[in-house]
Amino acid sequence: MLTSEGATHAIQADASLVTIGHIPVTDFAWMRDLGIRMYDDGCIMTDEYGRTNITGVWAVGDITSAPSLAYRAFAQSLVIAESIAGRNPKPVNDDAIANVVFSSPEAASVGLTSEQVRNRDDVASTQETIYPMMGNARMHMSAAAGSMCVVTGEYADRPHVRVILEVHMVAPEASDIIAEAQELIGNRVPLSDAARLIHPHPTFSEAFGEALLKADGRPLHTL
Repeated sequence: MLTSEGATHAIQADASLVTIGHIPVTDFAWMRDLGIRMYDDGCIMTDEYGRTNITGVWAVGDITSAPSLAYRAFAQSLVIAESIAGRNPKPVNDDAIANVVFSSPEAASVGLTSEQVRNRDDVASTQETIYPMMGNARMHMSAAAGSMCVVTGEYADRPHVRVILEVHMVAPEASDIIAEAQELIGNRVPLSDAARLIHPHPTFSEAFGEALLKADGRPLHTL
């Protein structure tokens, strides 16, 4: 395996899955005739509201450059519809779009990647918190296992206010739990406020609450 830093690592596994992703279907004569601008990979260039360089022509979904996810396309379509209607909506925040693998157990993540954090000048004082999911009562009751990582930091425009930058987890119901992390990241909720939220007991989501407490320096049921 080749990492982004150019180093190589050997991984032993029973099987591997290789996917090539999506290829945008944009090679149409009418698009060329209109002069719609595209990237080299065929994705259509748009502004944050979905407008192309041609007045009255908008683009949404997998033909735009970003994660090819159905729920992202749905959110884009709402922004476009409200923009056309003159409602002045907020654009889609790609930093707060979750990625989910519906495996068993499930894997989910949301927020900036570690590489993005390193390359951004507006983020500082990052800290990684690992939460062992076996500290969760529901995990024991279900004879399951998992892991969670919460990365926090400060934005330059809000110094001394620690917020959640990214969350990664492998656990049962991760596809549902990640929605809470998505809301906290998208709204830049201060970590100290997020850690005060109360989760039902015993639930898998309770693990996320305890991970936030640990990230805030107040660990519970873990060191």
